[in-house]
Amino acid sequence: MKRKRNETLSNLATETLVQIFKDLDFRSLHSCALVNRYLCQVAIPILWMEPFENIYKENLPLTSGRILKNMYLTKSIKKLSLLVDTYINCLPEESKVKLTNAEIMGFYKTKYPNYNYPSFLQNLDIICLFLGCRAWLSIRFKYKLVSSVDTSLLLYQIKVLFFELCKLFMSHCMDIKGLYLLNKKFSDELECAEKCDNNCLKNCLINHVINPIVSQIPDLPGASKCLAKLECLGTDDNTPLEFFQKISHSCKGIKNLIFAPGFVNIDDKLSILASQNHLKYLILQGHLCDYSPEIRQVFEKIFKCIEWLTIDGRFILPIFKNFNSFDNLVSLEIITKYQYYNQNHDIFKILADAEFPKLQYFLVDIGMSFFKLWSSIISKTTNLKKIVLLWNNRLVQDLVGFADLTSSIINHCPNLIILKMNWINNYSESINYLLEIFKHCVKLEYFGTLNNDLFDEDYYLPLLGINLPPNLRVLKHLNVPINYPVEFLELFFRNASNRLNAPLNIDLNLFPNHEHSKVAQDYFLSGLTNPAFTRFDYDKRLNYYRCNLRYT
Repeated sequence: MKRKRNETLSNLATETLVQIFKDLDFRSLHSCALVNRYLCQVAIPILWMEPFENIYKENLPLTSGRILKNMYLTKSIKKLSLLVDTYINCLPEESKVKLTNAEIMGFYKTKYPNYNYPSFLQNLDIICLFLGCRAWLSIRFKYKLVSSVDTSLLLYQIKVLFFELCKLFMSHCMDIKGLYLLNKKFSDELECAEKCDNNCLKNCLINHVINPIVSQIPDLPGASKCLAKLECLGTDDNTPLEFFQKISHSCKGIKNLIFAPGFVNIDDKLSILASQNHLKYLILQGHLCDYSPEIRQVFEKIFKCIEWLTIDGRFILPIFKNFNSFDNLVSLEIITKYQYYNQNHDIFKILADAEFPKLQYFLVDIGMSFFKLWSSIISKTTNLKKIVLLWNNRLVQDLVGFADLTSSIINHCPNLIILKMNWINNYSESINYLLEIFKHCVKLEYFGTLNNDLFDEDYYLPLLGINLPPNLRVLKHLNVPINYPVEFLELFFRNASNRLNAPLNIDLNLFPNHEHSKVAQDYFLSGLTNPAFTRFDYDKRLNYYRCNLRYT
């Protein structure tokens, strides 16, 4: 009798396990590391590739209040402290002596850790590292910040610890792929709570503690080798000029860059753009101006090559007005937190005159709407697969422009898979626009609208069910009034069941414990479902449906 082979994870080749483990989330990977020594040796390097991202990658719900967000941030800062504690134990003896001389003593273990954790690091978040150092010192020494002596001592110790850990990473890391000097989720934490003097500015910690050390990072021992294969660099307005100049000489293969040109010292900052030949993904932040011809030429060269462009800024694109084509651009995002009318108009005007032969993803999230300009951009390509258009719906009721926008989607988006947009409610006309989109965009899998009263009239929702695109899988953010007739809701689900070849994942803002919710539940659990439905794994498709920004 042939003996049955014991098929377990431990019997798999290391290379196979690595590929499997890279697809696991943090918690699953941590569980695998606790199984046995072999799996631990495979899992630990992957766990410690992106330790900072694992702490704060969780997304808060959009409805989260300030208290919940503060609780989340406090918990994350404590985790950063524990992370720093592990790295402190990996410091060489000479660094520990410097910590002792700075009166940081008695809190690191005498035995060196079993693994060289810094060598596994591939993404270094400088802001998180700094916050972790501050949290570690504050927790260990229980600073009350009741006197200027305590405050000045804490700032000095943060500088020493932060600098020694930066030296550790530059000398031990084998291959850093991402270096980030900004972090929006922890921006409030950078405000100087220590009140180092009476004239303390909001960015005191950045200017007095972080930036002097950041400027030295490219010169630290081992930095040239450690950063030689850097692919992702995140910077902002506060990034020191010395850093830009040094990193542009040592790193030539950056593919993803977050960049804020600003108003001053543009030539010095621009060295990082001019030195890159492989840039594919660019985020432009802050105030964008009509710069000199030399600077605009640099930007135009970049715009000809990049595949993903995010404009998180105001005023005007730094290119010539006769710039005619984004040859390789696949994804275009224009966003802003401000809501002044003319802030983005010039940007859209330039974009509307350009060509986008390869554009597949178009996202807009601003205050005002420029329907005709958006229509022009959409009409420049037939390759669009994702469209996300968000604006302040309360400020805009441009029915003519909205008709042009929907017409462009109908006539130029045969390959559209995802459509998320606000909707101007003009009842019968609005419904006709939507039905025409459903008729022509037959590949549509996801439709989401933020309009609250689009289907208030009894007649419209069942009509929607008859005309759903055959491949639709997700219907999001529709509103069903509490007094909406149950029989019309049942009719909608019955029409959807007959129309589609897979169950519809639907969010109709249904009221809990209401007759509406029972009807919706029956759609999934009872005879309303079509026997011919094919299996559809919504969870696996979810990442594709998320049209969030590429950075946070």
